[in-house]
Amino acid sequence: TGGPPARIVAMTAFPPAQARRLMRDAGMDDLLPKPVMPDDLTGLMSRAQAAFEAAVR
Repeated sequence: TGGPPARIVAMTAFPPAQARRLMRDAGMDDLLPKPVMPDDLTGLMSRAQAAFEAAVR
């Protein structure tokens, strides 16, 4: 539709270092570890919003 590409976020219970490597290899944009903590979710949403705003400029 001409807008910025959708961001792809992995949600996983894998250990963070292993999950980040797998996530990047698969082409995902970010990681949200389980159990989901409110601060992690807030940070993810802030990063996604910043990426969206940068893409539409």
